Amino acid sequence: MNTYLEHAKTEVLMLSYGRGYGRYKMPRLSRRIIARSELHRAWLLGSLGYFQQNGVSYGPCNPYPGITFESDDTDEA
Repeated sequence: MNTYLEHAKTEVLMLSYGRGYGRYKMPRLSRRIIARSELHRAWLLGSLGYFQQNGVSYGPCNPYPGITFESDDTDEA
């Protein structure tokens, strides 16, 4: 039964992560109710774009290799 509960917890956390990654905006009241919980943390990591692949974490500060950001800034003075 313990493995069933662990599996259910993992599924709920992955659902929350997926909702955050899909840019679902959680209402402020809901965020305050679940603040500082694993559920909120999973949603937050998803909404910030964090993921892990082959033991390496990727996110805003460590972008996926091969992604280049080209500046559209053609401001010439």
